[in-house]
Amino acid sequence: MFDKKTHTVLHYLESQCPSGNYKVLDKQDVLDAIPSKFGVDLATLDEIIDNLAQREYLVSKYQDDEQMCIALTPKVYSALLKNAEGNEKPKFDRKIYFIVGAIAFVGALLGVICGKLLGF
Repeated sequence: MFDKKTHTVLHYLESQCPSGNYKVLDKQDVLDAIPSKFGVDLATLDEIIDNLAQREYLVSKYQDDEQMCIALTPKVYSALLKNAEGNEKPKFDRKIYFIVGAIAFVGALLGVICGKLLGF
């Protein structure tokens, strides 16, 4: 749903703007909180914020070169929750399905054999 840069920015904004309240943030503080491996600079941060505002994940009251006043919408919390759930490993894999299928087959075979021996 989000690329890694946007996801990292959203997690930081979520920690800074609890319960959808407006908050004034320094852009440099946001940049300092993002690991340097993502290569986010001021122009990239502005693009990410504008993109999130267009997609209605946040509301921006004002934004200048150094600061921004934003609030997160409920849409962002559901998106982050879905993204977190999507990263989980499934509980069952093919090996377990094969074992369950083999046990069911052997149980059915034993049931047929017992039925023939008892005369059903």
